Amino acid sequence: MSDLIIFTNNFPFGDGETFLETEVSYLSHSFDTVHFFPLFYGKSRLARVLPANITFSEPFIKIDSLKKKGQLSLYGLFNLSPFFPLFKEFFQKKIYKNKNYINQWGAEFCISRILLKNRKKIFSKIDSKTVLYFYWGDKSTGIVPFIRKQILNPIVVRFHGSDLYEDVNAGYIPFRKKLLENLSTAIFISAKGEQYLTNQYSDIYFNHKLFRLGVNNFGTSLQSDDNVLRIVSCSNIVPIKRLNLIVDALNYLDIKIEWTHLGSGFLLDDLKKRSKNLNPNIKPVFYGQLTNKEVIQFYLNNRVDLFLNVSESEGVPVSIMEAISMGIPVIATDVGGTSEIVNDSFGKLIPKNFDVKLLAKEVKIFSEKSPAEKEKMKNNAKAFWLKNYNSEINYKQFADFLVGTNF
Repeated sequence: MSDLIIFTNNFPFGDGETFLETEVSYLSHSFDTVHFFPLFYGKSRLARVLPANITFSEPFIKIDSLKKKGQLSLYGLFNLSPFFPLFKEFFQKKIYKNKNYINQWGAEFCISRILLKNRKKIFSKIDSKTVLYFYWGDKSTGIVPFIRKQILNPIVVRFHGSDLYEDVNAGYIPFRKKLLENLSTAIFISAKGEQYLTNQYSDIYFNHKLFRLGVNNFGTSLQSDDNVLRIVSCSNIVPIKRLNLIVDALNYLDIKIEWTHLGSGFLLDDLKKRSKNLNPNIKPVFYGQLTNKEVIQFYLNNRVDLFLNVSESEGVPVSIMEAISMGIPVIATDVGGTSEIVNDSFGKLIPKNFDVKLLAKEVKIFSEKSPAEKEKMKNNAKAFWLKNYNSEINYKQFADFLVGTNF
């Protein structure tokens, strides 16, 4: 067996990256030791409970997130790590001509210099049987091109959505080409994502593989039996999730609906204010931030008929994986790899730039289905999850792949 190092944004700190909890349980059984190098603390400085053979370092950057740009700049600029190699791309790609590019490059420049300053700390955890696994395709990966000559170990990078598609990152992700030239394998959670990056950088040969994410089997949620349609959405309340469109769509419906949103974010107050104008037949419920276990418990302890996701951009939503694992039908926007997890047998894809009346229409069509039709959709959702997004299958295969990269 060998050892694994995982670079994350926050995990095991903060309350994000909850989906990593499931993956880690499989990785811990496949490696002698697993060590986490988180970038930030996130919203909590308390580390989660982990298996005995998993250790972690304090975050490289002792602030909560990228939002504190002043502190990030201070840490990134005033240290003795390499300076000029990072500037090469700034001039080659004429970053200085685009304000958005400057912001993207500046953040990655600071993060990379902070990590390079700590490279001795990183190298101390690496021996001949260590695999380096970067959970995201941005931020911490900025160091990969600059440490590659010093280590021969396998470097595996997983790409999702926000860290993959350049159009949702002001059209530019720093050091992307250099990263692809220096990693061992690029891992994708969707076939669409894999196709996107291989087409985007068709002039570079890089090894790539598809390994889907997955969730555990906890049971099946019950459907309503009292003429109330119970709808759930689950996400951070941020602009890219476009939850305001759900509110607008619900106001076109004349049936009894209970809409529950699981999750929080800086737009929560605005969403609550907007929801006060909903018609009396619509009951909005906001649970706030929940742990992954609490989300699962909600599905088990409450009747849920339909799941909505109207994001502007996605990789493959773990929230939808959780919903279909519970046998919950889905209506979602056709963005990122969502078309790989939602089909007509248990759900409906709507265009990215949909009219809210279309969403309302699809919800109404679903509500008018018979209990038997809804039950069939629930069974189809569960069966699709079992075949395609079962964590026991997917993460075991991925863990075996990671172990195999070192031989």
